[in-house]
Amino acid sequence: MLKKLQLSILLTLFASAHSYSQITKVQIINNIADVSTPLLDIWVNNVKVNPDLPFRTATAFTNYSTTVPFTIGIAPALSNNITDTFRSKTITLSPTNEYIIVLSGIKSTTGYSPLTPASINVYSAAKTNSAGNVDVLFANMSTDAPAYDFRSGIQTVGNNLSYGSFSTGYTSFSPVAGKVRTTNDNGNIRYGTYETPFDDLSLLNKAAIILTSGFLNPSANSNGASLGLWMASADGGNLIELKTTSPEPIARVQFIHNCADTTGDTVDVYAGTQKIINDFVFRNATEYVEFFSNTPITFGIAPRTSTTSADASYTKTLTFDSLGTHVVIANGIKSSAGYTPLTPFRLTQYNSAREKPTNDANHDVLFCNGSTDATNLTVNAPTGAWFSNIAFDNFAGYQSVAATASTILSLNGTYGSFLTNFPSQGEALTLVASGFADSTKNSKGPKLHLYYARPSGGALVRLPVYSVSVSEVENESGVAIYPNPANETLHIKSKTPIQSISIINTVGVQVKNIQTQVSAVDISNIPAGVYVAEVQTTNGKITQRFIKQ
Repeated sequence: MLKKLQLSILLTLFASAHSYSQITKVQIINNIADVSTPLLDIWVNNVKVNPDLPFRTATAFTNYSTTVPFTIGIAPALSNNITDTFRSKTITLSPTNEYIIVLSGIKSTTGYSPLTPASINVYSAAKTNSAGNVDVLFANMSTDAPAYDFRSGIQTVGNNLSYGSFSTGYTSFSPVAGKVRTTNDNGNIRYGTYETPFDDLSLLNKAAIILTSGFLNPSANSNGASLGLWMASADGGNLIELKTTSPEPIARVQFIHNCADTTGDTVDVYAGTQKIINDFVFRNATEYVEFFSNTPITFGIAPRTSTTSADASYTKTLTFDSLGTHVVIANGIKSSAGYTPLTPFRLTQYNSAREKPTNDANHDVLFCNGSTDATNLTVNAPTGAWFSNIAFDNFAGYQSVAATASTILSLNGTYGSFLTNFPSQGEALTLVASGFADSTKNSKGPKLHLYYARPSGGALVRLPVYSVSVSEVENESGVAIYPNPANETLHIKSKTPIQSISIINTVGVQVKNIQTQVSAVDISNIPAGVYVAEVQTTNGKITQRFIKQ
């Protein structure tokens, strides 16, 4: 009898343990900002588990069985039956995971823009606790907001989150008050900055979720709640509104590698003891990256094989302006011989940089003379000098030019002429004189040329050389095309009869085709840019390049 009793107890304990092992925790957050449904009934597997759950309220993490499918339905308040639900979703729960379910979107069929249907958004790697900190998940749950980055300090804690999406995991924050901001994916547009109440002792050792809630444009959304950041703790209850505050003191910086010394064509860059750029290649630029401003930062330049900041052969301490935008360029010579002049390597900071043009229809062009052996440089355009008498390692402030325009730039009249091949949309660019005027005296290094860096970084873009073949002078075939640049009319002069003329853009598309003998072509209706004129004569085909202004 005793043995049977012991066996019965063991079986009961086993069944209890087995049953417990099939349990997981789920938190449900009502973030449906539709004014027609301020309260929701939450149904799970045909049972109303949370009646009258208000907008911007979360349940506590609640135990649910994982042995059966988990079907959640949402209905208006005072619903009587599962058939009253207007949205439902079935989820297979795992006992090894915990879950956050955010209800968002619109129930109504009119009155909202965009009319995003109500949705049940599931995060399956939820947490309830933190080890000595506050662990935070981020989500974008506002129907009319753009995709957001969530950033805190120089850390991106939620990357390019579109509506209905969560960050890839939790970020652990120290239990002190701080700030978080929303930006575009690039980070150069700051939408809002908010206080984070992580110094609240009730949050210590807890996990939480911060999400966008409400409408960016309430007037287009039935005058619903305004957009903000709200936080739900693992304990549930009313969401906590994060108060707006002043922007974080963050500077944005682009680095350009323009050291033409062949021994330093690839380097590692350190900020303090942290390697921030690995294998940084000559004539490349980073995108704009973020640093705390008003704080001295020691940057180190080390060989590409470096393992620590102690390997740096050059260091310089820089301080960036609060909320400023900066360019830092590497110029000069690292070697101790083989170059004339032997201009020492250095990092130079420009403090009034632009990441975007002041007018989206223009390019804003900054210039730096990065050639150690060239004279002071002047960059001339047909309309006059863009930059005048710029010494080595000096910047010249921005020149604004129409994004649709192409032009010819002359470098001192002796170092060559170049065509601007700037992007078709307006950007803020850094034009760099790069390389050696006389490479024979500089270890046969790269020759002087004009390049530009884009805000997105990457390899510097080389300006094409402007060829003397594009001129008003008749070539050997007896054909002349002029003027160049041209505005309204392109004139063709030929010693032999013309049979046809084609105008072709830089991607090979024919924009004009004249199958007759003419001496002028109307180009007033084609966009500004660089084109090729193909002139078919009785002696053969002549191809010449020209610029339409």
